Amino acid sequence: MAIDAEKNDFYFCRTVMIDDNPDDLKILAQTLHQAGIQCTLIKYEPDPSELGSLRYLRRSNIIFLDLHLLAGDGVGTDSSGSALAGPILNIFTDMEIESPYFLVIWTAFPSNAEAVVRTVFERLPANIARPVSISYLDKHDYEAPSGAADLLKKIFLLFNSHPEITAMMAWEGRVDGAAAKLHGRIFELTRTSATDYDRDKFSALLHAIAVSATGALAQENRASSMETGLLPLLEDQLAKETDDLAYKSVWNNTLMRAPSQIDESDQCKLNSCLLLEENTSGKLLPSSRGAWIVIDTPLDELAFTFFGDKIDELKMEAFINNPDEAGLHENKKRIRQQAQNESLIGLFTYMPPCDYAQRKTKLINVFLSALIPDSTKMAIKHGAAVYKSPVIWYAGKGHMILANFKFVSSVPEQFLETIRIKAAPPLFRIRDQLLNEIAVKYAAYMTRPGIISIPEKINAVNE
Repeated sequence: MAIDAEKNDFYFCRTVMIDDNPDDLKILAQTLHQAGIQCTLIKYEPDPSELGSLRYLRRSNIIFLDLHLLAGDGVGTDSSGSALAGPILNIFTDMEIESPYFLVIWTAFPSNAEAVVRTVFERLPANIARPVSISYLDKHDYEAPSGAADLLKKIFLLFNSHPEITAMMAWEGRVDGAAAKLHGRIFELTRTSATDYDRDKFSALLHAIAVSATGALAQENRASSMETGLLPLLEDQLAKETDDLAYKSVWNNTLMRAPSQIDESDQCKLNSCLLLEENTSGKLLPSSRGAWIVIDTPLDELAFTFFGDKIDELKMEAFINNPDEAGLHENKKRIRQQAQNESLIGLFTYMPPCDYAQRKTKLINVFLSALIPDSTKMAIKHGAAVYKSPVIWYAGKGHMILANFKFVSSVPEQFLETIRIKAAPPLFRIRDQLLNEIAVKYAAYMTRPGIISIPEKINAVNE
């Protein structure tokens, strides 16, 4: 089922309209409002001090933009679009849009449009997001009131042409709506009349949520404490909203191809997005829950202290089969040697979520780990003690994160700081979903029962 122009399915749409002509803005705004599309009107001013910053529009998902933002800007005289591109380039640079969006060029001179837009995106810095698609509309064809219906059909066609992008935009709107409803539920607990509420009680309720999440640290780090406490409530609010037919219809219009139709490298990259947080800023602390830290030969002494061996020996003892094993086929020997050469040895931290949130840990649990190319997985040791992650993307190719449950230690935070100083900051943080799976597998390994039984071979010998 596609988005229906008759059902106001665009409740999630965040639209911005930028034009130097107030009359054109008014025409477009009336049309969009009739469709239930929320919109922000910006009258373009060439003076930045009058226009103000457009950064607050960075989450817009559809942008209507007039092609000619300056009077007398070379209409019809510049085939390359250079004269027209400047103001548009400034707008996109200032907005720094953060998510996928649709661009609609809204102009009375459509013949100039493609050249101008091409010039804009040739000059735009690479870090500024490009649109999902670009549409060109002639203002004369959509003047209100006669053109309003045709304009809406164009917009609906635009969204229905990109159903997966539209569905994700709808999801953004759903999360935003659930957060608003959660806010309302908490607020209603403090209402004292139709027009007033108890601010002290509201503050006390928020404080209680923060303390339930991080204990005594709630006062010290209020923002993260509130988020930790509110996220489970937000998930609960989303779970309650199961009867949103408009939202379901948007997703029903997507293709939802099976994972087998996704390129292998894209699967690895998606796994990395789901399971890891890359330390792109370099600010991730070694003591962060799930921080994965490389340990290299300068740390041999520390590795020996806590894991009983030097780093190169630990690779083979904990993760990789010996490449010099007698009688080994040459190909297997090559793969094992490649795994030995290309894998990274490291460790990652684990603390129970409640202890970590409230900073109650005196010693931090660390698991010996390895980052090994997926192409050498034949070299990995087998057994209940060795955990293998889904394939993630690192250094331009697929890798697996390994953990050996025989090599677990508890260290003071200063130990991790020493590693950071002598080696490097953490490469990434293992997200809770994967970290929790490792913890469950480790608990199962540590509590596995041993049984005494008579092997069948003994009976066979007696016979």
